[in-house]
Amino acid sequence: MNDISFDKTLLGNIATHGWAPVSVFGGWTEEDSPSLVYTVGLYKNYGHPELLISGIPTRVSLDILAPVVERIKLGESFVHGQMDTWALNGCPICFAAIPQKLVSSHMGKSELAYDLPPPALQIYWPDSSGNFPWAPGYSVGSQKQGRFGDEPDLIQFDMAMPSAQGFQYA
Repeated sequence: MNDISFDKTLLGNIATHGWAPVSVFGGWTEEDSPSLVYTVGLYKNYGHPELLISGIPTRVSLDILAPVVERIKLGESFVHGQMDTWALNGCPICFAAIPQKLVSSHMGKSELAYDLPPPALQIYWPDSSGNFPWAPGYSVGSQKQGRFGDEPDLIQFDMAMPSAQGFQYA
């Protein structure tokens, strides 16, 4: 598919569904290489920051994004530093604000829907021990999922954070 066809399909999906995912590099199956997947249309249609997730195959990224987007469509909001366990069957994910300059450089297709880069949140996932990329002992490697978002202040979550023991996407 050429860029013009892709752009038309993307805009059509946003018009029909209120948002569309964009996958940059990577593959579809769990065995495929990691991808970067982001949304376009959430800010325009629901007033919610766009979302980005990276370091896991596209299909897995979409398995995480889809239920989060459904909740946004129902009026729920996610903010910088928020933890959630619903989207990933009890395994925690964390939302972190992405600086606007990085939205421009890493979420390029958002320019189709917006004049200026929209606000955006990165969804972080933990390693198999429950550590996020900014925590001591994180075992996946800093480049695996990238750190586009600002490091969240998770002090309020330190005792209440659910365990991610046995999490296999890392």
